[in-house]
Amino acid sequence: MSQDTEPNQPLHQQAIGDTSASGEEHPTTDLDLQIDQRLIIYNYYNPSQTQSASSPSREEPDRLPCPYRGLFHFGPKDAQFFFGRQHFIDQLYEATQTRNFIPILGTSGSGKSSVVLAGLVPKLQQEGGWQFTYFRPGAMGNKDQHKSADPWFALAQALVPLYTPNWNQTQQIKQSHQLADWLRSGEVLLPDVMGQISDCYPQSRLLLIADQFEELYTLCEDEATRRQFLDLLIDTICDRESDSPLVLVLTMGIDFLAHALSYPRFAQVLHSDMKLAAMSERQLREVIEKPAQQLGVEFEPDLVASILDDIEEPGNLSLLEEALTQLWKQRQGKQINFVAYQKMGGVKGALTRHADGVLSQWTLEEKQQVRSILMRLVNPGEETRGETRRPVIQRELSGYHRKFVTTLAAEGLVVTYKDGRGEETVEIVHEALIRYWGQFRTWVNENRERMGMAGQLERAAKEWDKRGRSEDDLLQGRRLREGKKFAAEYGDDYPLSERVTEWIQASVRQRWRNRFKLGWLVVIPMAMIWAIAEPRIRASRIEQAYNILESGSWAEKPKAARYLASGCRWPDRLVNLMPLLFGNCESLREANLSGANLSGINLRDANLSQANLSGANLSGSNLIDSTLSGANLSGSNLSQVDLTQATLSGATLSGADLSAATLVDSTLSGADLSGAYLSQANLSQANLIEANLIDTNLINTNLNGANLSGANLIEVNLWGANLSRANLSRTNLSQATLWQASLSGATLWGADLSETDFSGADLGGADFRDAYLRGADFRAEEKWGQVKHLTPEQVKLACGWQDVQFDPEFLQALNESGDPQEPPDCSRWE
Repeated sequence: MSQDTEPNQPLHQQAIGDTSASGEEHPTTDLDLQIDQRLIIYNYYNPSQTQSASSPSREEPDRLPCPYRGLFHFGPKDAQFFFGRQHFIDQLYEATQTRNFIPILGTSGSGKSSVVLAGLVPKLQQEGGWQFTYFRPGAMGNKDQHKSADPWFALAQALVPLYTPNWNQTQQIKQSHQLADWLRSGEVLLPDVMGQISDCYPQSRLLLIADQFEELYTLCEDEATRRQFLDLLIDTICDRESDSPLVLVLTMGIDFLAHALSYPRFAQVLHSDMKLAAMSERQLREVIEKPAQQLGVEFEPDLVASILDDIEEPGNLSLLEEALTQLWKQRQGKQINFVAYQKMGGVKGALTRHADGVLSQWTLEEKQQVRSILMRLVNPGEETRGETRRPVIQRELSGYHRKFVTTLAAEGLVVTYKDGRGEETVEIVHEALIRYWGQFRTWVNENRERMGMAGQLERAAKEWDKRGRSEDDLLQGRRLREGKKFAAEYGDDYPLSERVTEWIQASVRQRWRNRFKLGWLVVIPMAMIWAIAEPRIRASRIEQAYNILESGSWAEKPKAARYLASGCRWPDRLVNLMPLLFGNCESLREANLSGANLSGINLRDANLSQANLSGANLSGSNLIDSTLSGANLSGSNLSQVDLTQATLSGATLSGADLSAATLVDSTLSGADLSGAYLSQANLSQANLIEANLIDTNLINTNLNGANLSGANLIEVNLWGANLSRANLSRTNLSQATLWQASLSGATLWGADLSETDFSGADLGGADFRDAYLRGADFRAEEKWGQVKHLTPEQVKLACGWQDVQFDPEFLQALNESGDPQEPPDCSRWE
């Protein structure tokens, strides 16, 4: 990349590429290979960087970086450790000098992405005069209000930063959506876009990397979209007579060659593909030995030979890299030994041992949640191919599930990233995990039928949508019963798209319309009978649901909670009518759930006012917009609970554990929080007027903008708390600890701050009008000069004020003012 044409930083990545085992010999044998740190591959995301950043540090005392990449692919910055593919890299380089289209085919795990990103790209970058951009055709886009794989958006997202280099990321994302629509409709032609890019970089050629191209078949289900997109690439890039500066390098699993050849136009241009063959023993030896030699580390004699004997097939290259990564972590000084290799079970055993070790840290119920997450990240296999990865947007997972995702990502089993729309997304790190981890295979085999059912529903709903949502394509009879049953029983483990939900709902409505038309004379008398019998049935169900919440199994609780909370959002005037028409409308108001285990349950919008939840376990539950006015939550476990905009006015939370809970915009006015544990909780913008917070632990709590006027915070520990812009007027903070707390911009009018410790607190712009400061600690001398409405009379009631550097005008007023009749007791600060 020429140094004088480098534009702004790239957009967020759309996803990771093909992970790998590495490659062949490398052109250098020392650590002095210089890859320009300003090298930009637009839209590219290197997952190994995120994994290393999020994982606990495992470096040895010598702090040598790991030269192997586990299940991650090699990127440009890893080029010095990438060996074994030099001949193929040279062939690729020669191809870029004469061809505009270079398809690379190989088995999964053969290193297709690595050979491009850690081999070809650094070589071209050293040559100079190149720009690089990256996309995967499975990038999720919004089309007709539905999220689906959109190759047009993927391509647009890769090109936009190059012809709008001075725009910010938000502008570029918006432009990507617009360009995708224009390319799809033909309103804008790709050659015109390339012409604009050439104007921005007149001295450069462009390498467009289309990675994981099989996603065009695994994630993009519409055949017409596939062919239209392929036509665009073929017409623009694959023309032999074209003098375009654009070179398209495409990587695709060879298992999908049959799919590609089914379209004659694409089959014609694929005849010149470059197949990435299996490595020879010499090449594999270089993959194993040379990265370690770069860092002065050697393998114990005969260990490399044993590793080579264990590599049985090309797909095991990904397992080889994982095994080498695990061996590196267990090396002894500058030697990788045979004993560690035997303990981890060889090449095949390393991945299983690592993944099983991660899984072993959870309980049986938690393992079931991990299974549920991983099954959602898999596309079921077909006759011609096995299972593949499926990206999922993280907000579709519950907060309870997201904590497992964090651990799985830190351990290198999944990767998280922001897609083209800025959505936090998660996917399995590599398909080798699906193929070679025994527990994963067991789960896939056990759930294959349900995964297939979910796929059938998605495809049928898409066809219904494509045909204009015709009534002729709605579900009927047995198919409708099966669809409803699947959504009800397995919707949590295999969540269906909004389109499928709308399809099922439309089918149900149509069924009722048909039944009404054909049998209204029968339905009305039956409805009258049901109106008499249903309250008794409902009462029995309600009692059963309460019993489940109090003492039932964990798996039954979410369904019972949803049943009790459903239908209760109707206006009060309709509460008595709605149960007759729609079933249960019981709230959880005044419910006795003392000591109940409600961990991870979705109680959004639930009415729990006056309920007894003392000692209940609500950790990880969803209580957004819920009503808990007057509820008894004393001693309950509310850690990691989401209470955003919840109403807790007058609730009792004494002794409750609210660590890391989210209470943004919640209402806690008059609530009793005495003795509660709120360390690291998010209470920004919360309403805590006249709340009782005596003895509460508020260490590192976020109270930014919270309203604490009139609250009781006597002896409260606010060490490191964020009270910026908080309203603390008339608050009693007597003997409170405010070490390292942020009070910038806070309002403390009339607050009682007697004997308060302000050590290290940020007081910039805080308003102390009429605050009572007798015996307060003024040792944070550089901060008090920034306080608003501070009077000499207030200052002289505090301790240590003589060492504060006030501005000259205030200092003069301070010296002229009289001393208080009763000096403060400052002995506690000595």
